[in-house]
Amino acid sequence: NIWSAESERLYAQNYDPNAAVVAAAKAAGARRFVFVGVASEAEIGFAGSVPGIYTGKRDAAQAAQDAFGDAFVYFGPHLVCRAGDVRLRALDSPWARALMATNEAIGKVASLGEDYTRRCALTPPVTAEDLALGIASTVAGKCEV
Repeated sequence: NIWSAESERLYAQNYDPNAAVVAAAKAAGARRFVFVGVASEAEIGFAGSVPGIYTGKRDAAQAAQDAFGDAFVYFGPHLVCRAGDVRLRALDSPWARALMATNEAIGKVASLGEDYTRRCALTPPVTAEDLALGIASTVAGKCEV
């Protein structure tokens, strides 16, 4: 790939620290590894303009999976927010669900497919509290859905 200097910098900012954490966890004898990455819809929708961010995260996640195998868990939210954020209710409304269904339907008949950028914009975010609970439950080995 021929990337801009900015994409190269963004790759390093996303890959290097994550890969260092993976290596440190493995060296310390960690039995499980939880990686917080990015939703695939976000990568598909936004990676064209900033490939370094998403490729760096994806490569670091792959390094974690290689190091921890079946003990690797990936969380891929497209957006994390605080509890009570107005987007939680707005994007879980019948209006937003109708827009998502329309976007998906148009994507099935359009030559370019679904608009993943719009899909991300219309998908409710996950709260930081719910993400933390999922991570803690996974690490403790007591994950319930």
